Amino acid sequence: MSYVRVQFQSWPVDLLAILSYTAIAGELLVLTGRGSIMALPLVFFVPGYAVVGILYPSTRAIPWWERLALGFGLSCAVVTLLGIVLSLSPVGLSFRSAVYSDVIFTITTGLAAYWTR
Repeated sequence: MSYVRVQFQSWPVDLLAILSYTAIAGELLVLTGRGSIMALPLVFFVPGYAVVGILYPSTRAIPWWERLALGFGLSCAVVTLLGIVLSLSPVGLSFRSAVYSDVIFTITTGLAAYWTR
């Protein structure tokens, strides 16, 4: 029986990948003005993974599969809270404001996770 071993490098490639994806996908979503399949990871995975990077900065704290699972779970919570805050704010909840808030939150938490790691 063979096991899959995923090792994080000294250079946080995972955080750089989610930051790059967030910037590119967010820009394309705002430019097109409508959702697409590329929005799914931006909503259901990337914000939570950035939060996991802050909560567990050491790559040895939890295994990679737990990071992925926590990323999905925390993303659902984070995006829901962002939607509530947007709907209560004067800006309102629209497609563009939702994309911007998600991108700003993810890049901010991703940079914080990069700094702590």
